[in-house]
Amino acid sequence: MLLSKLKPHINFPKITFKFPHIYRSFTAYLFWLFIIMLIILNAFHTKFFGFTTFSQIRYPLLSAPYDPKPHLSLGDYFLDDNNPLWAQKEYEIAQELYLANINQATKKEVLGISTPPSESWTEIQKSQNAKNEEIIFWKEILRNNPDYIFAYLKLASLHMDKNEENQSLSYLKTLLNHDPTNEIALKLLKDIEN
Repeated sequence: MLLSKLKPHINFPKITFKFPHIYRSFTAYLFWLFIIMLIILNAFHTKFFGFTTFSQIRYPLLSAPYDPKPHLSLGDYFLDDNNPLWAQKEYEIAQELYLANINQATKKEVLGISTPPSESWTEIQKSQNAKNEEIIFWKEILRNNPDYIFAYLKLASLHMDKNEENQSLSYLKTLLNHDPTNEIALKLLKDIEN
């Protein structure tokens, strides 16, 4: 009681602080900024991180080196890149791995019959040889009949199939010199330029 009497009776002003809601609005914006950044990174990850078709094929090859499928896809990539020597090497590696997997697999593990890579490679070589023979055939026709427009179109499309764009362009340009309104030639030229 004595202490309560000794207590001074001073009324201090009450100061109240209103907490600013900046923190909540900042985190809300930060959340949406994070979501937008994820969407942008997902859409343009090849630009930011330098992924190419070769690196996308190479990753499964490095993660599973004894699987023949990545070697086949790498062989297909080299064929599209007009590099048949490396494609043949990849197909040979895939063939060795395929045979090793077939020898190790039991009947329960094999679900279906798949073509071995050596057969795929021979089919690719046969189709390329057939295209080369067809090119020789159409060149012979063009030499005998230089005004035959379809021969120019056929040669241009065959060279496009073999990824030989320069020769395809030369045939298309000579065709367009003979017939500048040929729609098929203009379409092929547009495809090559893109």
